[in-house]
Amino acid sequence: MGKREDKREQLLRIAVEMYSRDGDFTARELTARAGMNIASLNYYFGSKENLVGEIEQRLLQLFTEDITSVSAKGRTPLERLSTLLYAVAERLLANPGITRHFVDMLIAGDDRVFELLEASVGRGGPIFAALMDILRGIGITDEEEGFRRLVIGVSSLAPVFVIGLGRARDIPVLQHDAFVRSHIDTLANLLLAPLPVVSPGDP
Repeated sequence: MGKREDKREQLLRIAVEMYSRDGDFTARELTARAGMNIASLNYYFGSKENLVGEIEQRLLQLFTEDITSVSAKGRTPLERLSTLLYAVAERLLANPGITRHFVDMLIAGDDRVFELLEASVGRGGPIFAALMDILRGIGITDEEEGFRRLVIGVSSLAPVFVIGLGRARDIPVLQHDAFVRSHIDTLANLLLAPLPVVSPGDP
């Protein structure tokens, strides 16, 4: 049983590495790299589709662990939020295949992409919890306001997705990090903007 689990985990680990880099692989490429035959994929996972589902869950687990580990770093709310956003951006840029995978699912109309987004950046996800903890440090405790800012933040990370996709396609102009750093700094300040003061006579 232990040997079977070891080989299964080996296949999954290598598949995660290949998906993170390229966004896809063939059964032949995966099993050749693992030193196994193609029948091994079906033996351990049933199908490539089942394996991809496990890859997505493993990547989500690693993503959650990353966010949890950095969300408390920093002395000020701005430092903490910048660190959090950099962690998200670095995960995407270091694993360009993830961006390609998400884009491919969106183009294909695969509803699983929304399930994965909900698990990672939805109200019950690690990013929302970390953001709310940071926002409480500047006096914002309303979760609706926190979720509104989360949506703004996720939407504003679109350029990072584009850069990640460009890196997956090996486009040289998208290999520079200066834009990402500047964009993250601007976004962190935006998300920590104080709530507007509403006068009694305002609608």
